[in-house]
Amino acid sequence: MSGLLNIEIKADDSTPVLQELLKELSDLKPLNDYIGAAAAEGTRMHIRSAAEQRHTTAEQLGASPTGYLTKRAELVSYTASASGVELAVTGAIFRRVFGPVVIKPVAAKMLTIPWRAEAYGKRAREFDNLFVYVSRRGNGMAFLARREGKKIQLYYLLKSIVVLSQDTGLLPTVAQYAQAAEFGARGYLRKITAAAA
Repeated sequence: MSGLLNIEIKADDSTPVLQELLKELSDLKPLNDYIGAAAAEGTRMHIRSAAEQRHTTAEQLGASPTGYLTKRAELVSYTASASGVELAVTGAIFRRVFGPVVIKPVAAKMLTIPWRAEAYGKRAREFDNLFVYVSRRGNGMAFLARREGKKIQLYYLLKSIVVLSQDTGLLPTVAQYAQAAEFGARGYLRKITAAAA
């Protein structure tokens, strides 16, 4: 499941330095291009930093992180126009910034939640001989399991629905975007003053 999240940055709701710069410019696209580049790089850096803090499941299972967020960071892009900047951030995970996300199976009856290190970052169909195993303990949780000798090894917990909590730390704050916009504007200002000198 992939998603596209657009973030608009407009200089009119940013910092005082940008307000003054706007009064002097007739074509805002070059300025917005600098702002967009700074905001996109700031977003990439923020996502990479967030990725380093979000390995709880991998650590609990003793697995290596998949690098999903780091890959998403590299896909951040922007489009600048005279009216502003639009950042594109891809990945359904970023919907969590705005609130809890409910995940339901689409192409299958159940979601498969990794239960052991070997399963983390892999799809159930990548394993041979998995079968449904219902635990006799607790509330009868269902798993995809595999028989290894005389032992049954649990690979995936089966769930009909999962709710992921809100995670506002996946993307920069409004204040951080304002700082990126100011940084980009200062870069553009340096460029035009150097060209005029």
